[in-house]
Amino acid sequence: MESKRFLYTDQCLNYNDLIIFCAMILLNIGLFLASFMFNAKNGSNLFVDIAIDTLFFIFNIPVIIHFISKAVKMFRFHKKIRYFQTNGKKYRAEIIDERYGKPLFKSETFVIDTYHPIVKFFDSTSQQEITMTSEFPICASYENALSSNMVTIYVIKDSFIITDFSPAYSEELSLNQRTMEQVKLSKIIKKITNEVQIIYAVGAVIAAILMLVLKLLIHWLVHNYM
Repeated sequence: MESKRFLYTDQCLNYNDLIIFCAMILLNIGLFLASFMFNAKNGSNLFVDIAIDTLFFIFNIPVIIHFISKAVKMFRFHKKIRYFQTNGKKYRAEIIDERYGKPLFKSETFVIDTYHPIVKFFDSTSQQEITMTSEFPICASYENALSSNMVTIYVIKDSFIITDFSPAYSEELSLNQRTMEQVKLSKIIKKITNEVQIIYAVGAVIAAILMLVLKLLIHWLVHNYM
């Protein structure tokens, strides 16, 4: 079983975005089939066409807005990461605990939580050991997503960003499942790059727009050739 990704919630598409995207596809397919079957059986009906077109816009516009907003959030967060790397102070830190954040997804059957890592590191300038809690939530618990609790952080004032860590590529290699025996990790999977994550978000918007264009094309063909 593949471990959950140790990524910030604004850094990538997540489970909630996947549900929204799948719901959009299913609703569009359903409306398209309903429109096609009705027109094929009863001929074009202006009232039905207007009703279905209205539903297409009602369902798709919020989804398009959601993914545009998500793409903007991801772009801004990636800029934030670069800002911390450029202007922050670099430390090697240990994740010692975490606190729960706002749920990423919540239903009657299950909940997907977010987590705020708590790290400890030694500051050579002040000659003190410092403990800090991340203000930015992460999609997965470090115990389930990492094979080591040692990470690289960049600190600016009372805030920090985790930039380097050891992901667990399977559940058996996670901190939550490891035993006292030494486990040799082979890094087979590269971390998903920022550019790929943004492309995914933009791709979802393009898919929604294409569905609207397809509906308008079918609508034009039905009116002109049926």
